Amino acid sequence: MLNASSTEPDFLEGNCLIVNIDPDLTVVASYRPPSFKNTTKYLNSLENVLSTICSPNIVLTGDININTLDATSGPVQDYLILIAMQGLRVGITHPTRLDNCLDHFMVKTRKKWKTVVFEQPLTDHCPILLSIDCAALSTNVSNSKKVVLNYEGINSLLLKETWNDIYLASDANIAAELFTKKLLEIININKYFIDVRKKYRPLNHGSLEVL
Repeated sequence: MLNASSTEPDFLEGNCLIVNIDPDLTVVASYRPPSFKNTTKYLNSLENVLSTICSPNIVLTGDININTLDATSGPVQDYLILIAMQGLRVGITHPTRLDNCLDHFMVKTRKKWKTVVFEQPLTDHCPILLSIDCAALSTNVSNSKKVVLNYEGINSLLLKETWNDIYLASDANIAAELFTKKLLEIININKYFIDVRKKYRPLNHGSLEVL
């Protein structure tokens, strides 16, 4: 089991939760309300948080309400410069609400990683997903094993899913739990372990990628 701890730092004009997973990964989850038009205080708080993190693998994620597709905007440029100065890379480059990219993954790692935007929105925003090659991170899986995902299989099941129980949920927290549970079920169906000491060739599973 992974060891995780969380802290909530002082933060202006937004919310922030820092989750440390073992010594190898830190996830910074943040929300910035769109009612704050000036981003200066938020960005200052974000810079203070990111500057204190020593983990080699960092993920910033959340509904930031800064449209990173609008490269001509001053606040967007300030945000992207801050992200770059902290060594993070932009993970989402497609719209997550209408024509705007407001939900972000900013990633700092030497591991392989990829992101997905689910184009069918469950709310007024499209869900986003990040996977990182965690073979070198602390897990209970033997060092001789790697976790492999069949992304074609995952995509096929996602396209067939109706999400009716989520749409019918009257509470956002319940809807989020149902979505997470269903997503994990689909991932587990399409998850494999391979022995890295042996030559591995995927058979009849579509394209496979290491998570």
